[in-house]
Amino acid sequence: MTRCFTLSIALALAGAAATAQTYSQAPAFEAAAEAGDLPPVVERLPETPMIVEPLESIGTYGGTWNAALTGSGDRVWLTRTVGYENLVRWNPEWTEVIPNVARSWDVNADGTEFTFTLRAGHKWSDGDPFDTEDIDFAWNDVLTNPDLTTPPSWLMDGEQLPELEILDETTFRFIFREPKGLLLDHLAHGNADYFTRYPAHYLKQFHPDYAEDIDARIAEAGVDTWVDLFNQKASDVTPSYSYRNPEMPTLFAWTQVTAYNGSSPVVRFERNPFYFKVDPEGQQLPYIDDVRFQVTQDREVTLLKAIGGELDFQWRRINSVAQRPVLFQNQEKGGYNFHARVNANMNEAIFYLNLTSKDETKRQLYNQKDFRAALSHAFDRQEIIDTAFAGLGEPYQAAPRPESIYYDEEFATQFTEHDPDRANTLLDGLGYTKRDARGIRLGPDGQPIRILLEMASGKNFIDVGPLMERNLEEVGIDLEVREIERSLYETKQIGNELDAGIWEGDGGLGVELDPRWYFPYNWESGFAPLWSDWYTSGGTEGEEPSEAARRQMELFDQVTAEPDLETRQKLMGELMDIARDEFWAIGLVLPAPQYGVTNKRLYNVPISFPGSFPYPDPAPVNPQTFFYGEPRDIEPYRG
Repeated sequence: MTRCFTLSIALALAGAAATAQTYSQAPAFEAAAEAGDLPPVVERLPETPMIVEPLESIGTYGGTWNAALTGSGDRVWLTRTVGYENLVRWNPEWTEVIPNVARSWDVNADGTEFTFTLRAGHKWSDGDPFDTEDIDFAWNDVLTNPDLTTPPSWLMDGEQLPELEILDETTFRFIFREPKGLLLDHLAHGNADYFTRYPAHYLKQFHPDYAEDIDARIAEAGVDTWVDLFNQKASDVTPSYSYRNPEMPTLFAWTQVTAYNGSSPVVRFERNPFYFKVDPEGQQLPYIDDVRFQVTQDREVTLLKAIGGELDFQWRRINSVAQRPVLFQNQEKGGYNFHARVNANMNEAIFYLNLTSKDETKRQLYNQKDFRAALSHAFDRQEIIDTAFAGLGEPYQAAPRPESIYYDEEFATQFTEHDPDRANTLLDGLGYTKRDARGIRLGPDGQPIRILLEMASGKNFIDVGPLMERNLEEVGIDLEVREIERSLYETKQIGNELDAGIWEGDGGLGVELDPRWYFPYNWESGFAPLWSDWYTSGGTEGEEPSEAARRQMELFDQVTAEPDLETRQKLMGELMDIARDEFWAIGLVLPAPQYGVTNKRLYNVPISFPGSFPYPDPAPVNPQTFFYGEPRDIEPYRG
């Protein structure tokens, strides 16, 4: 049986409610509805519910989804499973943005005005209306309130705020001076629930502009300021929603019952009676009654629960290379099948030299493309794969994944052949023919060529270092590897103090949302910190980049402004061609699919799907349609 990313969603737009006269609800709500404690299901749904087409079949109600949270800082797993209800969302294939909380939108011709229409009759989980009052509150009282936070950069209108225009109860418009071609993509990101997260009717009682008794509420809560109080009640006004206040109404399929605060051994969610989605037969979703997250002490405990059959759907904290064999060995015992996450990253380990090094000799050396190509040919990627990654993966550069529309075979495979002879020829051609007594080549200053590679502790590529040292020594380059604490690593990278570094290859899919390895885009483009500083500061900081990098920056500015998808992709393609030709950084290994477990009784779960936080899997594949049936065996996805 093959089930890959291909799913379909039918979107309920105008007139959908008129054709669905037989909405039905979970049995758990029937008694309350009959007694009048809950409104009838047709009154709990919006006038135009979102219709979701299940992957395999219409489901049945019931059951508990058992999962795990590892430690007290694993809130991202909650967002990925039960907390993704943005204005718009990604489709399951991660190929386009589709309606969600917003029923529809219109964009003007030049991409400066975005008009969103909400679903009339949509309600928060406590039954209070969700409408443009909530949008207005989120924008004017939270996101643009400097005491609380500032809007993300992608929502800004250059250096200014865009204008929010409330048109009526269900319609609002954002007006920008500059085009915002990627606005919808950003709104679909896993951390972009800014407009669906702040119930005005609940949170106004903790905001000084509305609550006359704010001082009493601050005292009652035992905090120091109204900002502390608001953050406590709103589960924090940052991109990192904390799930610490289960009293706050939400739009989620399951509403929170217990807080995730580091003290509860279980965090539980139960079905939301006002959830706005139905299946094609009019059954209100979700099918599963509740979700129960066991809070474990560490990854090993989470793994033990998985192999013991205690987790119904889980990939987080159990999908490392080291954990994979024991998961496969215990498949029958644990009663689970496997699903695969096609890692959105394009590399397990990208090795980069600092092209803007403070050391002028290093800068001269590192900016030679043939020098970087020589190092790339020196690396024995297959040995690295076999030794450090359990034989999983394939040689690959810092290039878009094969599944990406920007895949370029030449880019992905250039200089990946382990060819010490070619490496030596390139280095000789650069004039570095003289060597010291150890056989280390002498650089432009007559001194041995030494590269200091610093690695952040705790990363999966730590075991790669010794292999890289030996590979480069064979062609006359002295590589020294040091492991340092992660925060120090990031500080040194931001400060242009790294000689060389290594990191995962983000941006294998969702290329426009994370192009850090393709041009000097932000501080995470570690191969040229001063160039990225120049770009992000508008030329007031850092150092003016090379001509090729400046051209990429011009192109990306056009990409972010262009409203037409085809034109935008053409511009991005030109940027990627330059990235291929410049060869800024050296990739080592294309990640193999990551595995997770799925209870044999759980249906409507795809056998593979993309894995990334911009696409906060598994949320885009519609967990609200998962349901329990008879156990069955499914052949594991092999990639």
